[in-house]
Amino acid sequence: MRGEITKIDNHFGWYYISCNACSKKIEAENSVYNCHICNKECKFPLVKYKIHLKVKNKTGESSVVLFNLVAEKLLDTSTHKLLNRLPLDNNDVPIQIQSLCKKEFIFKLKLNNYNLQEGLENFTVSKVFVPVENLEIQYQSRKDKKGKSLLEDENEPKEQKTKRLIKKKKGC
Repeated sequence: MRGEITKIDNHFGWYYISCNACSKKIEAENSVYNCHICNKECKFPLVKYKIHLKVKNKTGESSVVLFNLVAEKLLDTSTHKLLNRLPLDNNDVPIQIQSLCKKEFIFKLKLNNYNLQEGLENFTVSKVFVPVENLEIQYQSRKDKKGKSLLEDENEPKEQKTKRLIKKKKGC
């Protein structure tokens, strides 16, 4: 999916605290982090990205989520480093994340049961690519030429097509 980021949705926050063993979200209970997946106390919880974005293209707008590995590559910094630069009482989205707005990317989406069975549209992004206009123009040109040659093949009389195929097989 190619689209422009129109909004950073901070309703759910831009990061989460995770278990260092299974990476699932954990919350403090009486100042102790317990992982309900691993069924044990997490003594060294990690901070990880979970950035909700609104992305718009010519077909409409979708909600996508950037998780830690993809977000770290895109922002070129870890969640921990970014969080440490902010004042303790600041819950705003950092400027580094806000700067993604109005930028266009190609998103490789990962569909899961959440999307396919429940029909929910918070798609997980598995990779992000920066569009390269020259490559896209070259690709479209090759695609158009290939489509054109396929159309020419369909319009070619059967006799000529058969002769051409026989020549190719004989190596002529």
